[in-house]
Amino acid sequence: MELTGKVIFITGATGCVGNHLLDRLLDFDCKEIRCLVRNKGFLSSSDERVVIIHGDLSSEDVINQALSNVDIVINCAAQVHSYNSSEEDFIQINVTQTDNLMKLSMANNISRFILISTVATYEDSSIVSESSKRIPASIYGKSKLAAEEIALGYFSDFGFPVSIVQLGTLFGKYDRGNFGGLIKIIKKRIFPILGFGKNVKSFTYVKDAVNGIVSTILTDKTLGERFIISDSLEVSFVNLIRQVSNEINTKLYIIRIPYKVSFFVLLLIDKFFKRNLSYKAKALIKETKYDASYSKELIGDYIEFGFVDGFRDCKQWYLGNVR
Repeated sequence: MELTGKVIFITGATGCVGNHLLDRLLDFDCKEIRCLVRNKGFLSSSDERVVIIHGDLSSEDVINQALSNVDIVINCAAQVHSYNSSEEDFIQINVTQTDNLMKLSMANNISRFILISTVATYEDSSIVSESSKRIPASIYGKSKLAAEEIALGYFSDFGFPVSIVQLGTLFGKYDRGNFGGLIKIIKKRIFPILGFGKNVKSFTYVKDAVNGIVSTILTDKTLGERFIISDSLEVSFVNLIRQVSNEINTKLYIIRIPYKVSFFVLLLIDKFFKRNLSYKAKALIKETKYDASYSKELIGDYIEFGFVDGFRDCKQWYLGNVR
C-alpha cells in the first residue's frame, strides 16, 4: 500500500515507538498524520501535516471523530510493564479499548490496521519464533495475546485488514524501559552481574523497528499475519555492557555475584520491602534470542543501524536524560 496522499492515525504517539514512527512517516508524502495523545510529552513536530488529538482509547467520541476519512491506523497505545498497574488496567487498555478501536476502525472502513504487539505473547524461552508456544508469562503478555486473537478473528470473519507486529526488546531515544536502567548502572562505574553474564541478549534499535513497521504497511503480504520484528544480532550480556561503557567512555568495574546467593537476597528484599527485584533479576540472566527470519521473508531487511550504530545515534540522549 502506498503512503502518498494517505491519512494516518497513530495512537500512543508520544511513546518511544510512536514518536519515531511519526518522524519516519513524515519522510513520505502523506496527506495528514493524526496523533492521539494524553499530553504532548516529547512530541514536538512543527510539520503542518501533523494533527494533535487530545484523548485516549477510552474516549469513544474522540476516536470516532479521529477516524473520519482515515486510511491507515497504527495502534501503538498500550499498558506496558508497570509494577503499579493492576490486572484490570492491562485488560482495559490492551484488550477492551484496543478491541473497541478495531471495531470503530471497521465501521469507518479503514484500509489498513497495524497492531503493535510484543514477543511477550510467547512462552518464556531462550529462542523465540512465530512457531513458539503462545504461553505468556506476564499479564502484559496475556493481554496483548488476547488483542492479537481478537484482531485475527476479525480478519478471518470480516476481512479486517490487520497486520500484527511483535516487537522485541527496544532501545533508543525516548526509551522508558530496561535499557535506560542499564545505562544508569553503567554510569555509576560498578556493575554487579548475576552469574557469568554469558547469557545472550537481543536488543533492537527503535529506528530499525520502525523501518519494519513502515515496510509492513507497504506490502499486502502482511495482511492477516503476525510476526516478530527484531535485530538478529546476538551478544552476551557482559559484552553488551562493555560495548556500551566503551561508547560512553566510562571505565567499568564488573562484579560477578553467584546467582543463587544474589537471588536469595533479592527474594528477601521483595518479601520485606515489597519490591520486585527477583523478577528483574530473572529477566537479566535469561537468554533472549528472537528469530525474525519470517518477518524478513514478508517485508525484506529492515535493519539499517544495528546495535552499535544505533547506540551511537542515540547515546547523547541517554547521557542527557538518564540520571
